[in-house]
Amino acid sequence: MSALIRSSTLITLLLLSVSVTPPLSADVLDDELGLSNALVSDQELESHRGRADLDLVFQTNDSDQNALMQQNTLHSEGTGSNTISGNAFSGMSGIATVIQNTGNQVIIQDTTMVNVLINQ
Repeated sequence: MSALIRSSTLITLLLLSVSVTPPLSADVLDDELGLSNALVSDQELESHRGRADLDLVFQTNDSDQNALMQQNTLHSEGTGSNTISGNAFSGMSGIATVIQNTGNQVIIQDTTMVNVLINQ
C-alpha cells in the first residue's frame, strides 16, 4: 500500500512540476511548430469551420486507481491547516491542480489527463 501512495505522490509531483513551467513566448512556439505570423482572412476562416476536411481522431484514456487503508489507529492527533497564499499561482501557465486535505488517514487519488492534437 505504501508503494501505491509513493507512486501517486511521485506522479502528482511530476504533474505539478510540468504544470508550473514558465511560459514560452509566442515566437518560440511559432518557430518550433512551424507556424506563420500571417493573418488569415475572414473568407479563409469561413471555409474552415467545424473540423472540415480533417480526419477525426478518437482517443480513449483510462486511469485505474486502487488504494487500501486498514486497521489504522489515531490517538489525539492534530491535523494542522491548509493555506494557499494569494500569489501561489502568479506567473503560472498551463494546468494547475491543488489537492488538499486537513484530515488524518486519508487516501487521495487524482488523475489529470491532457490530450493535445495538432494537425499540420
